[in-house]
Amino acid sequence: MSFIIARRFKQQFYVMGDTRLTQNGSRINPIFGVAKSIIIHPNLCISFAGVIDYADEAIRKFIKLENQSLQNATDFFLQFHNSINCKTDFIIAYGCPNYELVLIKDGHANSVDTAWIGDYDAFRKYQGYFLQQTTENRAPTNSFYELILECAPANNSPTDIYSKMINSYFSLITDNNTFDVGDFVIPIANDSDGFRFMDYFFTITAPIDFTAMPAEFDVPLGNAREGGYTLSVTGATYCNQRIPVLYILQPFIGILYLPNDNGIYRPIIFKSFTPNDFISKVKELYNIDIHTLVNLKQ
Repeated sequence: MSFIIARRFKQQFYVMGDTRLTQNGSRINPIFGVAKSIIIHPNLCISFAGVIDYADEAIRKFIKLENQSLQNATDFFLQFHNSINCKTDFIIAYGCPNYELVLIKDGHANSVDTAWIGDYDAFRKYQGYFLQQTTENRAPTNSFYELILECAPANNSPTDIYSKMINSYFSLITDNNTFDVGDFVIPIANDSDGFRFMDYFFTITAPIDFTAMPAEFDVPLGNAREGGYTLSVTGATYCNQRIPVLYILQPFIGILYLPNDNGIYRPIIFKSFTPNDFISKVKELYNIDIHTLVNLKQ
C-alpha cells in the first residue's frame, strides 16, 4: 500500500512518504523499494498510493502531455483514477502560480490544505504521534539515535511543522507495526526554486561505553553486527528532474532513484561503495552531481 501525507500553508508545501514494497504478503528488501512522490517539474509534484504499475502508467502518460497545468493535471489523474476503479490514489501539489493541493481519492478530486492517501492504520498511528508531539525511542540500550534535518523553508507555515511531520513519520516506521509502510522516509518541500527533496541524516549508534565519561571520546557509529545504522538522504538533479539519493553507511550501499522511462522513480543500487566512490561512480555513469551527509574518517 504506502502512506503519503501532504500539507499546504498558503504557498508552502510539505510532502512525505515511504519507499516500502510488498509482494504476495511479504516485504521486499528495502533497497528495492520505490519513491512514492515524483517531482514532474519544479512546480508540480505527484504522489501516489495503491497499485505501483498503475501509478507508473499514469506518470508515463502524463509526462507526454504538452499542457501540464493544474486543471489538466487534475482532470488527467482523476480520469485515470476512475478508469482503474479507484485502485490507485493521487495527491497533486502544484506550486506557482496556483499553490493548490489536490486530493484524488474515492472517485473525486478536492482542493484541500491537508491530504493523505494509502494505509488507514498508518495514518491513524502517524496522527497519534503528531498530536502527542512525542516520538518513539528508536535506539537500543546504551545507544543513541540522532535525526538531523535540513532547515526547511517556512513561508507562511509554523516553523516547527516540518520537523513535527518527519519525526512523527519516523516514529511510525520505526515502531515496525505497520506491515505495508516503512523502510525509508522521503520528504519534499518547496522554496523559491520550486519542489525539491529535503536532506536529512539519521543514525543509531553502536552501544556506547559510558565508563569513559567524563573524558571526551568518539561516539561509535559501529557496523551492522554491532547494531549501528546510518542513513543519508539528499536530493539531486537528473535531466532537469529532481531526484532523491540515499546512502546507507554500514553496508556501503548507495541508492540513486531515477525515472524509469519517464515513469516513477526506480532504484539503481550501488553495493560496496564508500561515500566518495558512490559520488564518483554516479558522476561517471550518469553525469549527475550528488552528495551524501556521511564520510569515512581518514
